[in-house]
Amino acid sequence: MSNSSLPVEVLQHIFSFACLPCHPRPPGCMPEAGCAECANYALALGRICKQWRDIAWNMPELWQRLDIIVTARDYEDDLANKLQLVREWIERSKSRPLTVSVQPLGQSYGYCSPLPVFNVLADYSKLLKDLYLHTTDDCLHMLNRNVRGHIPYLESLVITRDRNAFSTPITLDFISDAPLLRVLVYERLGLPRDRNPWPKLTRLAVHGNLDEPFHLGQLSPKLEYLRFGAHVNYMPMVTIPLRFLKSLVIDGTMRTLHHFDVPALESLVLINPDRHDHPLQALIDFMDRTQCDLQLRSLGIGLNFAFDVEALRSILSRTVNIRHLYIGSFMASDYRALTRKIPSMLDPKACEEDVLLPKLETLHYYTVDPVRSADMLNMIKNRWHGSIGLSIGAGKDMAKLRKVRFAKWDEEVLAEKLKAEMKQGLEVTYDLSYFDDPF
Repeated sequence: MSNSSLPVEVLQHIFSFACLPCHPRPPGCMPEAGCAECANYALALGRICKQWRDIAWNMPELWQRLDIIVTARDYEDDLANKLQLVREWIERSKSRPLTVSVQPLGQSYGYCSPLPVFNVLADYSKLLKDLYLHTTDDCLHMLNRNVRGHIPYLESLVITRDRNAFSTPITLDFISDAPLLRVLVYERLGLPRDRNPWPKLTRLAVHGNLDEPFHLGQLSPKLEYLRFGAHVNYMPMVTIPLRFLKSLVIDGTMRTLHHFDVPALESLVLINPDRHDHPLQALIDFMDRTQCDLQLRSLGIGLNFAFDVEALRSILSRTVNIRHLYIGSFMASDYRALTRKIPSMLDPKACEEDVLLPKLETLHYYTVDPVRSADMLNMIKNRWHGSIGLSIGAGKDMAKLRKVRFAKWDEEVLAEKLKAEMKQGLEVTYDLSYFDDPF
């Protein structure tokens, strides 16, 4: 077979396995951007030989993905070299939809600005489909001035503000007219003041405050995933109807929870709630009002104060269809509840009544200190065997626990003691991060 007739996907695999990366993955790379160690396949191909280079130069599909890493060295020639490469790269895509990421080599651009790079992207704004941007304030102001109304094919935007940026509020006015927008993730920014609806938006993640959340039902009626820090200054007594919302993550105060009308909700995560809001009781009240406890498949609770174990038991006793559970605690003094009481509560052999969470398959467990307790070990072993492997009596049927994730620790104590179960198929990992979205 001639190499000119190979499918694009095959060529990309050849480059990723056989070619050195064109640049290292930046240490602070946005996880959503999916930057690979060998992302620039097309350039790697061009370095092999003239024949391969001719193939690459005439395959626009290879040039639809562009990862731009702005380094200190780029500024030595005022970014001229970088800008020329970016333009040539985009031209080779022959007007195909583009996926572009722009990031610094480290955590910040420092006192330099990537504005010249953003100016080039603005010239090709009508080709932009997926954007992953680490921005400075001058770049944001330029985008708001020059790009609004000129991004008709934008489908996803993940954007973060440089840590050296000023605290002055800036809104994302340049996406006011983006009719195809499906995914929006932003940090330390605001929604456009005057905006047209985003009828296709299904995923919205706001790292910070979400201004006017009660407008979401009108702005994005088909929203399926919503994550936001609920530190709102003003919350009118209105209902937020989100009929298609399946996953809700609230990071912060619980005061907004009772405003949501979410009949299709399947996943609910509460992180860092204010203890004065009595979050577990607020969750119980929310379940009473919406009856969502019967349809929830995933539940996550992460607290920075001690767990009320009995309130947690009350919640888990009514969420009988839960398959995925996240328990997180960010204080060391709650160790007894986390290592003994809660595991015992979930242990089918230790409970005197019906088994809690009989359909549980995945457990995410975040603690400040590593878990070593026999209670946790026994619970995992007993749940791994399931109702078929245990004689636990009538009315206690349950699924097999298939995966357990703990916080990152060098010492994987329980994994050593679960070797037999792991050989049989149980998955135990120590890769859970404080910043993870558990589901």
